[in-house]
Amino acid sequence: MDFFEILSYLFMLLYSLFGIGCALIFISVLIIYCQCRTMTIFLVFNSIIAGFIVNIVCVCQVMYQLTSDGNDKLCVLRGFLIESGCGLLYHTFCVQAFYRLFSTRPKRREYLQSKCSIIFIVLLQWLISFTFGLPVLIGDRIKFQMDYRICQISMHDLYGFIYFSIWIYIFPLIIIIGIYIRVLIYIKQNPYCLVIHQNIFQ
Repeated sequence: MDFFEILSYLFMLLYSLFGIGCALIFISVLIIYCQCRTMTIFLVFNSIIAGFIVNIVCVCQVMYQLTSDGNDKLCVLRGFLIESGCGLLYHTFCVQAFYRLFSTRPKRREYLQSKCSIIFIVLLQWLISFTFGLPVLIGDRIKFQMDYRICQISMHDLYGFIYFSIWIYIFPLIIIIGIYIRVLIYIKQNPYCLVIHQNIFQ
């Protein structure tokens, strides 16, 4: 392991620890201040938990990379959790976008803004986020990459690489962009609906 590899691992460790610290601060504030517990904050909390999980897994991965070659019994599991965690984080942004969409027409979508509906959507999002990678895991496509000292999908594995790229990045990005374009068009067409603006930015 050369100097630049060690430096990159240390930076990754530092940023992951910083992310964990920020997540813990936000969670502490949410526990202490009850008035912060709105539906919008709940969805942000959902993203914070996802980021917290990703950072924890990254810290574990870096520790193994620094102390060993990284190829142990849990290497494939860590690789799966890193990929699923990244997907989880992006999927939480999709849920936030859907909530903004539901808020643009409060009278038509009141049931979609209810706590039960949002909690159901969040639980469904977590289920999807931790199961979309199972076909790749079961298919034994997550392999140890000697050059990077990490278990992940090889770029030569076209099926696995495209599958994860679609689920983690492309699919959520298309949903988020599409929803926010729809929200902006609706706001532009209804500039004097103050109730809508209050609901979107509450």
